[in-house]
Amino acid sequence: LGFDRLSLGLQSTFDIHLTYLGRIHGFHDFHRGMEMARKAGFSNISADLIFGFPGLDLKDWNQTLERVLAYTPEHLSCYSLEVEEGTPLAFDLESGHSIPTPDEEDRRMYDLALNCLTKAGYLHYEISSFARPGFESRHNTVYWTLKPYIGLGAGAHSFFNMRRWGNHPAPERYIQALTDGQSPVETESFPLKSDLASEFMFLGLRMLSGIDRTLFASLYGTDPDVYFHGGVQEMVSRGLMEEQGNWIRLSRAGLDLANVCMSRFA
Repeated sequence: LGFDRLSLGLQSTFDIHLTYLGRIHGFHDFHRGMEMARKAGFSNISADLIFGFPGLDLKDWNQTLERVLAYTPEHLSCYSLEVEEGTPLAFDLESGHSIPTPDEEDRRMYDLALNCLTKAGYLHYEISSFARPGFESRHNTVYWTLKPYIGLGAGAHSFFNMRRWGNHPAPERYIQALTDGQSPVETESFPLKSDLASEFMFLGLRMLSGIDRTLFASLYGTDPDVYFHGGVQEMVSRGLMEEQGNWIRLSRAGLDLANVCMSRFA
């Protein structure tokens, strides 16, 4: 089967920022990786970037975008920093060694990415994702639209026939289980239909195309506004969602307050 897509976790083009984020690579590693990938024949490469972290300003963020665009990746993901509890970065912020980026500045960086990347010919198809036409992430799109998928290997996750499962994350345990003729599955769950309806909404709203109301009704028995007790119209009245024909999606204002909007359907 093979694979034909690579994703490089660059995060930043400034080594000082990479060090702050706890990364062990430098921008030169990304440069070398892109060169090797192109030489090997890869024509579908994605790069991940992070913004909104302490020490990053609009000038540096703009320069990061311009530097990465020079390598003409087919896909770019731009994520606002999310700090996980218990990490060195969380401790750094809690101790006051670093000052969190104000929400307004974070949103200006997001807006800069939208303008810069769409101007460069990228399609903004998901909250954090941009692609040359035809190079949207197929795996992520399957996940966001709640379609079935099978994961192979240590730590891989799957969703099929209303069942979710995850394999042992340690390669040694995964291989040993298969060698012994045992299942490598470590976790398993059977989500309720109501849980899937919520996931259908808050995952589907990540897509700029939005959600097909007819499809929702065919899966869960009624229109999403009825199912979620007026939630759709509530978000539309607040300017966070918009309706177009049979589709509902986040508005431009809703993209900045996506978590607020999605929580209404949790």
